[in-house]
Amino acid sequence: MRRITIFLMLSLTMLAAQASDVIKITEFRRAQINLFDPVSLERVKKVDTGTLELPLNILEVKPSGHYVVEIENERYSIKKRMVRTDRTYELNSSCKNVLAANLDAATRGLGNGECK
Repeated sequence: MRRITIFLMLSLTMLAAQASDVIKITEFRRAQINLFDPVSLERVKKVDTGTLELPLNILEVKPSGHYVVEIENERYSIKKRMVRTDRTYELNSSCKNVLAANLDAATRGLGNGECK
């Protein structure tokens, strides 16, 4: 019984974490956007962005540069560059650059007693 309780608690925690990771479209960059078929990525129609209710939940992120959303109970994909989202990016960087130099000396090629 204890194992079942622990399993349920872990499952609910994971579901809550996944639900909070939903990315939403918060703004459109143009007055009109193209909606594409999410599978073939062929253009389906062009819509006025003023007729769409924001925010839109992003259901899937395609490697082709599209977000899959649901509009009026239909799934469409929208190009990523046409929208702004509430996604936050965490960027970390660490550099371990070391500047090293050799202690060598050189001349312009003076020789045969020119240097004293």
